[in-house]
Amino acid sequence: TDGLSWISDIQVEEKPFATSFVDGSRPKGRLVIPVEDLKFDIVNDDWVISYWKYPVATNVDTQNGYNICSLGKYTSDKSKGNIQWGKVGSMNKYYLSVVLNDATAIGNISDNTFNPSDYFYHWHYEVLKKQGKVLSYYVDGVKQCEVTIPADKELQTPFDVGLSLGGHTWDNIFYPANALIANVGNGKLKPGE
Repeated sequence: TDGLSWISDIQVEEKPFATSFVDGSRPKGRLVIPVEDLKFDIVNDDWVISYWKYPVATNVDTQNGYNICSLGKYTSDKSKGNIQWGKVGSMNKYYLSVVLNDATAIGNISDNTFNPSDYFYHWHYEVLKKQGKVLSYYVDGVKQCEVTIPADKELQTPFDVGLSLGGHTWDNIFYPANALIANVGNGKLKPGE
């Protein structure tokens, strides 16, 4: 009645980005943006994907497996479109891999080895960018891997699965990467970006 309000039990968290959720407050699940909802054509456009990632563990619930994101679905016969990037299994390195239209795959593993105590349980800003035939993967502003599609090849199609953040699909089985994802951005690049 006197116009005053009281607020109690405030929780304050410092994050490197704006967010409205508390770590652990969202249910576990799979974050997938379907192909038709992406703001770009995976094969033909120049595009960028960016997000904040908080790796907790890997696909095997330890710190010694894969913690990757993907576009598309990996198949053993490489008959579907697929791009994967993130922490490579059994190593503390990053990698980037793409499937080409001749049913082969090419990839690159980072030269630098990272410290798992710096990687896990910390927020990292990740970016995947495609310009022409070059795909580049950045973590915290540092280019980790780059793959150039050969002049006589293209990315494999179709892309049956859109953007999977915090996991990947391998032969119709989804492997979660045990990571929190926040502030997702994606879209088509304008010429010169």
